[in-house]
Parts: sequence; structure tokens; C-alpha cells
Amino acid sequence: MSGIDSYDEEKYEKVIRALGLDKVIERINTENEGTIGEGGCNISGGEMQKIALARVLIQENDFVILDEAATYLDVESKGYIKDYILGSDKGFLIVDHTGYFDDVCTKKIVMGKDDSYYN
Repeated sequence: MSGIDSYDEEKYEKVIRALGLDKVIERINTENEGTIGEGGCNISGGEMQKIALARVLIQENDFVILDEAATYLDVESKGYIKDYILGSDKGFLIVDHTGYFDDVCTKKIVMGKDDSYYN
């Protein structure tokens, strides 16, 4: 996988399937000769988001920052991310304006428009 030194092939396949990227890869190989195009012109915003998430989830990091990770994603992919967080021993910092991840957080900090915050 480009940009990643080493990865677990089984984990790679699991993440790719769970995020629905296997279908995206098949479509790209069929319709676009295996290329996503300059700047990702042959894929949607949601597909770009899934690729970025897959790259993060496949790596063996102890801590992950997810900034608006659910943006452009379908409900099934959002659910996979939640399940991944709940089943992981990694630490997560999640930036989210929708409240979608509130139920998987152990601590929540809300920032106000006037730069105030509370938890």
C-alpha cells in the first residue's frame, strides 16, 4: 500500500471490505484502467474519505486523530468506524460537529462560539 512501510494483509482485507472499498477498487479497475485520476477525479468525496480512513486504520498506531471522519460516509461505513473504535485498544481524539461519535467517547469537550468550553 503506497505510503505505508508494512501492514498486515489480513487486516488490510478486513478494513477494505468493511469500508466497501473492494467495490470501489473493482469499479476503478473496470472503468478507469486501475487509476483514480489526477486529484482523485475518478472517485467521489466519500470514496476519498474511505481511502484516507483505511490508511489510518490499517497502520499500527497507538493513537489516532479523526477529524470529521464521518463526513461524506454512508451509514454502514460510519457504523464500521464506531465498531472499530469500540473494539480497539488505541487512543482516539475525535473532532466531530455532528455528535455522531458521542456514544463511543469516554470524555467529551464542547467548544462554544466564544471560545469557551466545557466537558
